[in-house]
Amino acid sequence: MTYRSSTKKFWANYIENKTENNSFKDNEEFQEALKSFELAYYKSMKKSPEANKVITSYKQNQYSTAVDHMTQLGKMNERLAEELHTREEADRLRQEALVLEETIRISTEAFERDREKFKESVEIKMSELLKNIEQQKNLNEEMKQRFIEERDSIVREFDLTCDEIRKDIKISRDEKNHKCIIKLNFVILKSKCIITYLATDNVSLHLSQLQYIHFVCEELTKIYNCFNKYLVINHVNYNVRLNFIAENIIQSRTILLFWQFTCKVSWIR
Repeated sequence: MTYRSSTKKFWANYIENKTENNSFKDNEEFQEALKSFELAYYKSMKKSPEANKVITSYKQNQYSTAVDHMTQLGKMNERLAEELHTREEADRLRQEALVLEETIRISTEAFERDREKFKESVEIKMSELLKNIEQQKNLNEEMKQRFIEERDSIVREFDLTCDEIRKDIKISRDEKNHKCIIKLNFVILKSKCIITYLATDNVSLHLSQLQYIHFVCEELTKIYNCFNKYLVINHVNYNVRLNFIAENIIQSRTILLFWQFTCKVSWIR
């Protein structure tokens, strides 16, 4: 049953039927009937803005009609009718204020609930973000450590191999030439591997890392030039192998230049 249908039923029982049948003896009985109507209404209806709106509407419309009807029947003089109109108008305004207050309260509570949900959501997202940042930080540290270890290993291996190559170049016996080229190829390929590893593993290269790769390429070029000079002096035909070495150096430099462009650094010549 809706508020309006219930109110209409109570109004008919307590006021409308008696007014039409001229059953009220005087003004006092009429006002008691009005109080009984309101009491029955508030007891049966759950307190809400909608319930207050309905009773306020009745006081603004049906109450005035009933009072005017009682005045016409001579059961209420004009002074009492005016007082009743004034009292009911004041009560109507009070009810409207209560309705507005209740509406504001409900809106405020809804806002507070939404604010708490938003606050909880922000806290959860911030917690997840901080967790992700910490995980990324740890991952970066691990990657940095892996790079340092790999770099140090390459440096040691590179230095040892370069020393051996320089020694081998000084030796003029032909049986050393093949060994020298193999070692030189190994160094170049190993350097390419670490450069490619850095590229495919999504490691953000720092300036120092790029400088190291640049250093490797420069050293390889020096060794290549030195060894090529040795071969020319000794009239040894190792062009095929030297071309392969030169090709690897060029590819290494190409990778280096790509990273130099990507990272937007200008130190490389």
